[in-house]
Amino acid sequence: RAVVAQLSSMTVVYSRVASATAYFVEAFADSGYGVLVSSAGTSDLTRTSVSVSGLAFNTTYYLRVGTLYNQTTAYAAAVPVAAVTLATRPGFAAQTFLDAGVSSMTVAWSANGNPPGTRYFVLLSTANPYNGMEADNVSVTTRPSGSPMATLTPLKENTSYYLYIRPANHAGVDAQDRAYGSTATLIN
Repeated sequence: RAVVAQLSSMTVVYSRVASATAYFVEAFADSGYGVLVSSAGTSDLTRTSVSVSGLAFNTTYYLRVGTLYNQTTAYAAAVPVAAVTLATRPGFAAQTFLDAGVSSMTVAWSANGNPPGTRYFVLLSTANPYNGMEADNVSVTTRPSGSPMATLTPLKENTSYYLYIRPANHAGVDAQDRAYGSTATLIN
């Protein structure tokens, strides 16, 4: 069995079992399988996967696979037992560049459904698009518990910087970057 996580769903891939009449997957909020969040099933015995949907972004779920044999259900834990949905790309804040100084800049973004504690890689680059090799790039990794924002320093004065933000889920799987525009630092 294997689990493939997406933004708001997970697909469990399993091996077919002789004498089975149906398969189903359940996603729980707790490791004791007490709080069911989503379930799905199939009686198509040629299928080897079932997806559960309606899951929250960047959230850990505990999965199990059920096989129905003549009205009796046998459960097996999915492998891995716990899996994390992906983080979604952050949204735009009402004001992205909160404070641009001579050598620092504070930026903000919208969580866009990601829970508090989501990890974000925040990059200010002198290039658009950036390739990661620019000498004056400045980055920080943050896990904001409140409004998503970060202060980056040291920056060069009187220089235009382009903002890029990339989230990662609790398992460390990165999502795609998003560009958030640009602004310049002040002159000293």
